Parts: sequence; structure tokens; C-alpha cells
Amino acid sequence: METCDIDLITEGVDGAITGFSTVRVTHMLYANDLCLTANRPDQLQTVLNCLNEYARSKGFTINTAMSEVVHFNSPGFNVPAFSVGGAPLASKDSFKYLGMVFYGTHNMSKSAEHMLGPFMAGCHKIRQYVQEHHLIDRPHALLWLTKLLRYSCQYVCLPDLGNTVHEAGQ
Repeated sequence: METCDIDLITEGVDGAITGFSTVRVTHMLYANDLCLTANRPDQLQTVLNCLNEYARSKGFTINTAMSEVVHFNSPGFNVPAFSVGGAPLASKDSFKYLGMVFYGTHNMSKSAEHMLGPFMAGCHKIRQYVQEHHLIDRPHALLWLTKLLRYSCQYVCLPDLGNTVHEAGQ
């Protein structure tokens, strides 16, 4: 999807309420990773329909096997089903977006635990590299390697995303 075309599929949709009542988010788009958000199921289905029409107009299809729906703050029963072009989308308890796992229960400590493992593995690799290359007395090298790790581990978290559909690799 072209970044400049995202407004075509979200036109007329309010999006999900954020931490500020006046700020709403209809989507998160990074490279070929798209996440759609809405508080109302009818609006999310509208965006999915528009996305499907847009994709078809460009000669593409949406891979529904790689698309999933997460209902946030939902009791888990009687939740609406969503579809793209008549194909139902799988409903999940969580989804991964740009390396960050989002849980329908908003369990941020569980998300942090998920990220901690790779971060600690990176710290171990840096320590090992410094020892193997005799850089222990070169703090600038350790600082540079640590900054490199830090920049490669940055993620953005948005509060209260309502109903969300995530499509990876499209």
C-alpha cells in the first residue's frame, strides 16, 4: 500500500480512541506491515472492505491467512467476526507488530517479558564480543555497541487501540 493512499481506505472512519479523547488512530503502517484500529466493529469492517477494494484496484489480494483480529478489552464471548472479500479472519488473543507483542488484555508486563529475552541476549553478545576482542579497556567501543543495540530495540506503544486487525507481510 502506498503511504499516501492510506487516507483513501480510512476516510470517514473515526478510528480507535487513544489516551486523549480528541486523538484517534485508524491505522499503523510501517513498510509493508499494516495494523487497522477502530473502537466500533462496523467501522473496522468498513475499513477492511475499503482495503479489499483498494487492493483489487491495484491488482493485489489480501492474504487472509496472514491477517488476524484481536479484540481489546473484550470479555471474549459474543465478539464480532470480521472478513475480507467473504473470507473470515482469524480471531487471536495477541498479535506481534514490529517486534512488540500486543495482548487483548493489555498485559504490558507480558509484552515486556517477551522483549526482555532478545534484549538480554543482545547484551550477552555485546559482553562476549568485548571480551573476545579485548575491548574491555575501551569504553567508547562498548558505548557504541550498546547504543547500536538500543536503537535496534526501540518500539512504539499506543494505548487503548479498541478492535484491531493486523496484516503482516502485505
